[in-house]
Order: sequence, then C-alpha cells, then structure tokens
Amino acid sequence: MNLITVEKLEEIFFNTENLSGYRANLSGHCIPAAQKEISSLLNYSIAQETYSKLFDGDGSDRIYLPSKAVDISSVEVWIDEERVFGDDTKLDSEDFYCESWGEVVLYNDYFSIGRKNIKINYIAGYSEEDCPEDLIQAIANISMFNHSQGNEFNALTDEDFDSTAPKINKLKVTALKLIEPYKRWVI
Repeated sequence: MNLITVEKLEEIFFNTENLSGYRANLSGHCIPAAQKEISSLLNYSIAQETYSKLFDGDGSDRIYLPSKAVDISSVEVWIDEERVFGDDTKLDSEDFYCESWGEVVLYNDYFSIGRKNIKINYIAGYSEEDCPEDLIQAIANISMFNHSQGNEFNALTDEDFDSTAPKINKLKVTALKLIEPYKRWVI
C-alpha cells in the first residue's frame, strides 16, 4: 500500500499538469521504493501491515510486541497450551488492552507459562489517512529525488519543480531531517 499518491506529489512539487510520462514510474517504482527506504532507515514498516506472532508465555501479565511495531490497532490474543488457537482459546477484547507502543496487558490474569502458547494478531503501521504529514513529505522528497536520478524518462531538473518546492539536491537531506523524530531507539 502506498501512503502517498502521484496526485499528492503533483500537489507538493509541480506547477504543471504535464506528468503523463512520469506517472507510471512514480506510482509503480519511486513511491514504493521511497517508503521502503524510509522504513529501512526507521527500522520499522511505516505502511500498515497485518502481523501474526507466537510468543512464549512467561507467567507475567504482559507481552511486548516487537519494537518495530508502530501505530498498533486491531489486536487479537489467544492463549492455548495445545497451539490450536481456535475460537475457544481467543480472549475477549475486554480481557486485555494494548498500548500504542506494543505492550499487551491482561486484566486480572497472567499469560500461562509455555512455549509458543500465545498468539497475537495485530495491525501495525500508518494508513494513508493517518500517516503524519512529515512522513508523507519525506516519502515525496525521496520519491522525487530517486526519480530525478535518471530513469527511462528524461531526468527532472530544478525548473520542473514549483518555485516553493525544495531543490533536487536538497530533497534527500530534507527527507532525512523530517524522519528524525520518528526513529525508535531500542534500549
């Protein structure tokens, strides 16, 4: 899933509608590559994805999802010693809560001790609607930088950009500054 559209790139960068030759390359290659690059730099996927993970129960009341998870939603939890994970072992949503940073906590209970006896399904990452503007701008900058570095179309020049847009040689530097607040450090 792309978090930014070609239309959003046009809105941010261009003062012309004459992009027909660029559209396929931007949406098919440059935008996904920029998202992947930013995800790599941040060490987590910024685009929304569904995950299913197995955990060892340790007798505590909490489990921590991988530190790479961000903007977590739609959490489902199973506790099953036999690892079948059917409807009868699925917890009701009232039995636990999940913090946005990935801490799943049981109310008045403990995760039973066992090997891979806990299954947690969750959605993590930003949707197109809730992605922060800084990340959208960073995706746009890296997309345009990568596109300008040459492809089957004519390379872009500073004259192709709106006068308020960052110049090509500043796009990547600006993007790296924009993503800095989103870096997560594991302690």
